[in-house]
This record gives sequence, structure tokens and C-alpha cells, in this order.
Amino acid sequence: MLNRPLADLSLAFVMDLLEFISAGDTRSRDTTPPLPTGCPRLPEDAVFGNKECAKCGQSDSTLSCDLCKVTDVGQLQVFHCSEACQKAHWPDHEAICQARKTLGRSVSMFSDIWTAFETATFACSTAFVDEKLGVITIRTKDDMPNRRNWTGESLIRRFPDDLFPDAASDATKQAFLFDNTCAEPLILGKPLHELFLGPACQKVQVGEVDVKNPAIVVHLRGTPYYTHHSVFEVTLVTGEVYAVDLTGAQYGFQEKLYEWKTYDTHRAEPGSEISTLDDAEESERVVHMLAGLSIHGRAMAVKNLRETVMRDLRRSIDGYVRSKKATIKDMMLLPDSEFRVARQQLVTHAKTSLQNAVERLAHMTIIARD
Repeated sequence: MLNRPLADLSLAFVMDLLEFISAGDTRSRDTTPPLPTGCPRLPEDAVFGNKECAKCGQSDSTLSCDLCKVTDVGQLQVFHCSEACQKAHWPDHEAICQARKTLGRSVSMFSDIWTAFETATFACSTAFVDEKLGVITIRTKDDMPNRRNWTGESLIRRFPDDLFPDAASDATKQAFLFDNTCAEPLILGKPLHELFLGPACQKVQVGEVDVKNPAIVVHLRGTPYYTHHSVFEVTLVTGEVYAVDLTGAQYGFQEKLYEWKTYDTHRAEPGSEISTLDDAEESERVVHMLAGLSIHGRAMAVKNLRETVMRDLRRSIDGYVRSKKATIKDMMLLPDSEFRVARQQLVTHAKTSLQNAVERLAHMTIIARD
């Protein structure tokens, strides 16, 4: 779509976008959105298969490792058919257990703070129209493209209070919040993904996919519907590979952490591609140069404002963690009860920092230039 973030593209998407722009309008294109056909949360058989014992392979196993079970940001479990198999498997499972647990915790902190950032700096120039049969229709607003100077107050919109009727569901609000933002955690969110995913992962890359079976469809009125999507593809020291999808709510998806095979099978069409984070940043530069998108006026002012808030947020988090005489990795390794407290305190600090940054920028001029 034309309201897609600048970095949210592969080479194929750039070519589609250039063709879209050169067409001048969409009258010759089908702009009817599909109806959603997927489920917000994958069923157990899709995630766990036959629940085979990790030691002997017996199906329909019922014991699971409580140490590395993930139930909030995703569905991750290792099953055993008996306590004997669980005990016998521990020497092989121990390293995997700690790595999975650390990843789950890192994603939970990253996700909470990223959602807080998107909410606090919401400045999208689209408006909610209605929702019917799981299809959310939005429209573009006049963003005064010729205006050169903006303030934080003139850019940021109170989410969700200024945007939705009272009857709108949380899923609708989240889909609107994250619509066309999948590249932002990769590019704009670099200070955060380095902070949270870096200590938990051996390698962090980008998975580029076409989403299948969305549970919600967000459609910009008058434009074709695209399903291109970018997620983190992360590899642990154990060699396990996972998908981290912080913006899947735009498709109605609730999970944020999947085993890569599960994500690739059940959330993506065949043909997913893996690229580096450097490639994602280069894609942003390429679209600036080739697509001729309006990176001036309001769009540039929003970009500058959000980058400023992100830098302030990272500095604030770093200072907070230092004040605890700890590191993010230390927090990830705390006992369960202590981690829950530490996570909540960190997220609360981040939200306060975001509020302070936005208030400080409210009446400051945001220059609309690169």
C-alpha cells in the first residue's frame, strides 16, 4: 500500500510499488479486500503436532517442562511422556531450556516497550472508517503536505481515544495501531532490538513473507490489498530458529514468538526469504531514491520526531538499568517472581520516559527535512 512504511519492502515489493505509483490511480486494479480466514491464536495441533516425547518420541505426551514453557507472547513447550523420560532427557534439554526461557523473556520485554512506543508516538495520517466481517476499512486524511514546520502536539494523536468509537474491540485497535508498521521494529527499533534480542540470540536476521490466512484485514480504501510482512528471524546458541513478530496484530495474530518452522508453515505463504538487517536498512535507502515517495512535510516530521523519542528512550532505559547495577541479560536470568517484578518496573519506567519525551516535544518545532 502507499501508506506502507518506507523500509517495509523487498526488491519485489519495490517493483510492485513503483508500478503502483506509475499507474497514477487504482481504477484498473481490484481494490476489494479479502475476508479474513485465519485464527488469532494457532490451535495446539498446529503448534505442537502430536505432542511427541522429546526423549522417546511417544505421541500424546502430557508432561511439559515448566522452566521453558512460554504461554504469554507465544506457545512454546517441550513434552515428555513420563518423569523418567523427562529426567533422562535433561542433560540434552538443559541448554535448550535456558536459551528458550531467555528468548521468551526478551521478547516479552521488547514487545511491551515497543507497544508502548507505538502508542505514545502514534502519528499515522489515516482514519478509521468501520469494521465489517473482520475487515477494518481505513482512509487517508489531509496531512497538509506543504506545511514545513510541525510540533509534537500537531503530529501525535492520542491512541486510541481520538480514533475509535467506544464499541471498537481491542483486536481492532491493535490492528490499526500496527497496520503497515512491520519494518519499524527492524529499522527505527534498532536501539531496542539490539538491547533485548542481542543478549538472547546468536544471530538476528529478517524474514520477509507474504502472510496467509489473516484473522483481521486492514484495508486502505481505494487501494489493492498487500500481504507483504517482515519479522525477525532469530537463531539461538543451541541452533534453534524462531520468528519474532511484534506487529502481527495488524493481521489479527496474537502470538509474537513462534518456532520458525511453525510460523513459516501456518502464518506465511511458501517462498519466505531471509535477509540481513543491513539489507533492511538498505531497502529504506533504495525506496527513498527510487520510489519517489513523499519524504518531506509531515512524513519527514513524523520520522524525525519518532527517531528523537527512540534515542531518548534508549538512553533512559540504559540509565535505569545502570542504576540497578545490572544488565538486561541479568534481568532475563532472574528467578520467575523476581523477573516479573523487574519486567513490570522496566516497562513502567519506559512508559514514563515516553510520556516525558512526548510532552517535552509537544510545543517544540519538528523540522520537516532529512
